[in-house]
Amino acid sequence: MQRFIASSIIAMGLSSSAAYAQHVHGGDIELEIEDNAIVTHGARVFEGELSTVTASTSSPGFDSEDGTFAPNTPVTLTLLSGLDAWDSATSTFVSPGSLGSVAEGLQIYNGNVSVLPDAINTAGGGNTLTVNTNGAGSWHEHFTFSLEAPGSATPDIGVYRIELGLSTTQSGVDDSLPFWIVLNYGDSEFNHEAAVDATIAAVPEPATAGLLALGGLMALRRRRASV
Repeated sequence: MQRFIASSIIAMGLSSSAAYAQHVHGGDIELEIEDNAIVTHGARVFEGELSTVTASTSSPGFDSEDGTFAPNTPVTLTLLSGLDAWDSATSTFVSPGSLGSVAEGLQIYNGNVSVLPDAINTAGGGNTLTVNTNGAGSWHEHFTFSLEAPGSATPDIGVYRIELGLSTTQSGVDDSLPFWIVLNYGDSEFNHEAAVDATIAAVPEPATAGLLALGGLMALRRRRASV
């Protein structure tokens, strides 16, 4: 299952989104530069399925159109917080060790470079992966997300979430807003979607946030006009 989560308000831009999607790989997180910052196209919450055999996946990946970035420019994926686990009993995210038999971490790696978050991990040194764009200024990467348990233990069935960000050394381009990937490891579709929905509820989508700001501005103007 590869489903991007977006507010229904984004339906206003479906035609342009469809045209954009023709140039990137389906199922990937699409990157753009808007207002001099990296943005994840249309959403900030994404989901994926971890293999029940290997507890890993390379989806979703990341992709952008040619010319999005300068050629051969470093783009960095940063882990912004520790791994969360979905507690279906309370409909909240908690630290992995408080639910099952082990405290899982999620390894994100590309070749021999890796970062290893655990239940108490926070943003800091060593929590980054940097890969250059290609000669056409596109960034198409599939990192491997691997759920890990201490020692020889087996990860607990469940839904897990990580918070990430993107940055580049390209002049004049700011970091992305935080975004989230919600990964299902052998749990029910119901629990996976509940975890996704809870994340969306806590994180305004780009278009939604923009319309909320516009609504506030219009309300302010109406109040001023009535004075």
